[in-house]
Amino acid sequence: MARLHAAWSHLDCLAKARRVGLHYLSGRIDVDLYLPLGCYESAADAAVLRDALQTALAASPEFGRVAVYYSE
Repeated sequence: MARLHAAWSHLDCLAKARRVGLHYLSGRIDVDLYLPLGCYESAADAAVLRDALQTALAASPEFGRVAVYYSE
């Protein structure tokens, strides 16, 4: 978790994360990030955020897919 926070510290709305799920699959860690609905502005912005999260982890080969979910 410390490595995720360090990699993502420059991105907005992450301090509001409700939950982070880690899944160990095929030798890599996939991440599910659950954000409040208030962080969702549009499908395009959500895609940009997901891509930024994924890119921030690109230098860490132990991490795989990042998925972002929004809920009330």
